[in-house]
Amino acid sequence: MVYKSNDQVGSVLINNGLLEEWGIDKETLHERVLKNMNHLFTPEFYSLESKILNLMGVPYPKIEKVQDENGMFVLTNSQEYYGASYLCCPDVLKLVSEEMDGYFLILPSSVNEIIILNETYIRNEIFC
Repeated sequence: MVYKSNDQVGSVLINNGLLEEWGIDKETLHERVLKNMNHLFTPEFYSLESKILNLMGVPYPKIEKVQDENGMFVLTNSQEYYGASYLCCPDVLKLVSEEMDGYFLILPSSVNEIIILNETYIRNEIFC
């Protein structure tokens, strides 16, 4: 469980004992998590190149449609905190699919983000 208060973010490991104490099952918890995820954090999806440039302190212009010559992107949240949890969020993955114009490959990177590879790029550049 992740909580946010003012500028601080924290998390609590939920185990079967807590579920029992709260009187809910895993399915109910999962439904509530999916419902509440976007209330705490906003999904962010951008090119890997922009992420690297940002880490280096180089400003990167915002673009309307996500593009990257390398076909690699980052999916996280506005806090970059447990952003990989979007693997369990069908609505966000659907938006990613729409941005990518179809299929994509997910590379787990860390608990805070995942790397997304454009399927078209993989077929045209890697397996050509």
